[in-house]
Amino acid sequence: MNDGETILVVDDTRHNLLLMKDLLKGEPWRVLFERGGADAIATASAEQPDLILLDIMMPGMDGFETCRRLKENAAFEDVPVIFMTALDDTESKVKAFAAGGVDFVTKPVQKEETLARIKAQLQLRRLRDELKREIDAKDEAIKDLDGYAHTVAHDLKNPLQGLMVLTETLLSEGESVSEKERLEWTKMIHEASTRLNNIVHELLIFASVRQQDVEAEPVDMVENMRSALFRVQTLVEGRRARLILPDSLPVAHAYGSWTEEVWANLISNAVKYGGNPPVVEVGGHYGEDGRPVFWVKDNGNGIAPENIDRLFETFTRLEHARAEGTGLGLSIVKRILQKLDGLVTVDSKVGEGSIFAFSLPPAATPQREHAAARTAVTEPS
Repeated sequence: MNDGETILVVDDTRHNLLLMKDLLKGEPWRVLFERGGADAIATASAEQPDLILLDIMMPGMDGFETCRRLKENAAFEDVPVIFMTALDDTESKVKAFAAGGVDFVTKPVQKEETLARIKAQLQLRRLRDELKREIDAKDEAIKDLDGYAHTVAHDLKNPLQGLMVLTETLLSEGESVSEKERLEWTKMIHEASTRLNNIVHELLIFASVRQQDVEAEPVDMVENMRSALFRVQTLVEGRRARLILPDSLPVAHAYGSWTEEVWANLISNAVKYGGNPPVVEVGGHYGEDGRPVFWVKDNGNGIAPENIDRLFETFTRLEHARAEGTGLGLSIVKRILQKLDGLVTVDSKVGEGSIFAFSLPPAATPQREHAAARTAVTEPS
């Protein structure tokens, strides 16, 4: 049984609501009460209950219509509705199931039976949710495997072919190649090798973040950011980028190796897609919710609104926005921040550059009280 689950009880009679309050007393659920269909729909939309106990015979909007309207909303498609009714005829039972109910109890309700039906439906929902999560995880893994295959077939193939051509030429014509040509080809071999190494690194990071669980701790984000800068120094110098760096940054509760990866991806992207020359500004502050927020700003062409959401899709590259790389960089950033209870956002306008920001939990997390399981009850009105 899970603590914190919410049950909404709907009955137009105050006496019945009080009986249900007494019946559910002592159970580890949060219990809400409403006396009409319209109010029940409004409360359900605001509170997202895990199960609804719904009276059939109510003035105005009866239980059948209330259930039908709830089930029209995708948010309540999988929320079990147990009808409570004094009706015991077959036709009413058929209408209850047709409206979207999963079970019913006959008034006057019996405590043991009602609790057993509630617990059974909540357990079924938990199992269904768990199965859905497993299916979603497998679908995501299949998508990743497809992406790996694409990367191996395309992104790895091109630099490998270049290496093969260059090395074969050097082996067959090495004696006749001038020193200048040999130096140029050696540089090309180094660039292709670096490209291959970066692709393999991204693939390994992407896979490890999915599988690995880490212990978060306070991270000095200034030192963390500077370690990332050391990794992308060659790119910064090659593009003659101008960096505007902060003297201080908030301390975050995170995992240093992963946040360094976030910095490296965001800063290298800002350099690659910045202006000519690139100007990259880095900063950080505490948000209104007390969480540290960090950002990287570039002076590039910006990104069209319809392309922003696609930036974080696995193995996706935008032809006119972010065209270089394997398409893994920003999806790595998103996956890392999800694992660290963080968030990444983009603020960009075409012609005005982009700001990539990410938030993390603060280093000093206040102690939270863990209350014993109890029933939270909203009094029947």
